[in-house]
Amino acid sequence: MNRFGEYIFYKFWDYLTENKNKLLYISVVSFFCVCLGIYFGLIEVEFLDILKDDDGILFGLIRGDIDTIGLFWIKLLECCGILLILFLINISYYFNFLNYFLVAYQSILFGATCVSIISTYFVQGIFCVLLIVPINIALFFIISNLIIILQGRAKFAHRYNIRFIDSVMYLNTIKRISICFICFIFICAIYSFVFGILLKSFVFSIY
Repeated sequence: MNRFGEYIFYKFWDYLTENKNKLLYISVVSFFCVCLGIYFGLIEVEFLDILKDDDGILFGLIRGDIDTIGLFWIKLLECCGILLILFLINISYYFNFLNYFLVAYQSILFGATCVSIISTYFVQGIFCVLLIVPINIALFFIISNLIIILQGRAKFAHRYNIRFIDSVMYLNTIKRISICFICFIFICAIYSFVFGILLKSFVFSIY
């Protein structure tokens, strides 16, 4: 491993070590809510029917209503929306707990959607879910990192009683958010151009 690789590895390890408790809390909430979403998907027939018949992003791609370019911009706008919500939630330290509601909502939706895809497309649906799981894990990690960054800024400003802009500048918040946004763009590109092509070429070639 070269020096740059070692540097990245140790920086990543230090990040995990420093934030292990926060990541653990977020992971537990997400895992529980994914299971809850799967349960809802299995028992709530009406909710499942809505997912099958809606014009959602993934189902639009499956039906061929959305092309890969359109999918990229839709996913990027969705990520921007998540970023904006997290930013607004974490302006004040007293609203930090709402981060976990966003994680819970996204996780429940993911679990229920997986059930809907499998119940609708069977074997092809299982393959589809296997494709989207790694992408959603990557998105989960980026969102978790954003929560840690923004929550840490709010906590820092509250503890030392300093202005919002001062805490942003002191903790390099804009730079750290920008890195997360670049990661969002990268993930959206993979989701749209790699996953989208695989989905159309192999999974639903029967259509």
